[in-house]
Amino acid sequence: MESDRLTHQELVDRAVKWLYSHGCGFAVGELSCVTSTGEIPDAIGFKSNQSVLVECKTSRADFLADKKKEFRKFPKDGMGNLRLFLCEEGIIKEEDLPNKWGLLYVKGKRVKKVVFPKGNISYGDFWQEKNYVSEASLMYSCLRRK
Repeated sequence: MESDRLTHQELVDRAVKWLYSHGCGFAVGELSCVTSTGEIPDAIGFKSNQSVLVECKTSRADFLADKKKEFRKFPKDGMGNLRLFLCEEGIIKEEDLPNKWGLLYVKGKRVKKVVFPKGNISYGDFWQEKNYVSEASLMYSCLRRK
């Protein structure tokens, strides 16, 4: 039943919690700030010199609309060395994923890795160039709010 689906905010909250549980020393959800591309990550976490972006999708239409964003068309303009989608099962399928993207499913209280790199040092074939300027703007905005 459609009304049983998690809300976008519930997915974002789970994504932030998941980022912390997977080695990120700092994570934030839906922080609006001025960036060079206008990107507002649903959730992003930082560890050492790496960043992990999680985009939360409550519907297939939202996922398809995401592909049209400029920073998705030109991946080096986006945030996150590792980029993942988080959704409930069936909204996004493995074959739908853009190149070098991972997939997480929410199942009950758990987050299940569906498509995910082996190891955790450099993310292997999932490693992406990122927009350092946008990430720095986001970090500055976080620090300014404390």
